[in-house]
Amino acid sequence: MDKRLESLSKQKEKLSSVLFIQDGERLSRAERLTSWAEGIEGQAVSEARGTVLMLSPQDENFQENIKVEDVRELLSKLSLRIWDATKKRYVLLPFAEKLTASSSNALLKILEEPPESTIFLLMASSRKQILDTVLSRSLVVNMSSLTKKNLDIHENAFYRAFFKNDESSLKGLKKDEMQTEWVQFYSETLELFKLEKIKDPARYFEMIHGIGKRLQAHMDAKWVIAYISRSLDV
Repeated sequence: MDKRLESLSKQKEKLSSVLFIQDGERLSRAERLTSWAEGIEGQAVSEARGTVLMLSPQDENFQENIKVEDVRELLSKLSLRIWDATKKRYVLLPFAEKLTASSSNALLKILEEPPESTIFLLMASSRKQILDTVLSRSLVVNMSSLTKKNLDIHENAFYRAFFKNDESSLKGLKKDEMQTEWVQFYSETLELFKLEKIKDPARYFEMIHGIGKRLQAHMDAKWVIAYISRSLDV
């Protein structure tokens, strides 16, 4: 699990707003931010169950600004009761730089007094794109740039343990952190795919399924394969 997400997970009861700074692919931001929310929560989050709300530009290419009306619609959704009260609710803004001065001010009202058990996760490629008023109410976390990051799943503990049968790597995986570590691993392999570093997608998914099945057997956890199947449309 990413050390920054691990740290956030440990203090999630005190979190209200986190701004992630990461330069890289725009189209995968929403999925990346969802993955980080799951890393913080330690389990899957779901729009269907109300544990995720998304606020982003309405156009297909994410070029439009986020309007005041969009923020107001979000605020009305926040007034609805969450399906699973034992979980945190995550409000995701994968394109926080698309907030205008007006929509930022509308959002500030809720950032100043966030609803109970709600964490806002914002994302931008630079903190300079975000109004100071929003910055002042957010914990800023710098993530590695996707354009520079050299992702190598062959060095990942999950790959070594479940694909290369490395017993020492298997023993090094902590069972109580296995789910959040798997989410991080799977997120990184998807980034390789989206950065077009995976030349054979069919073989890639076959490999991930193989690791997932072995992990599922090792942990007796039914969520592993379900998590993979949910993302097969990338």
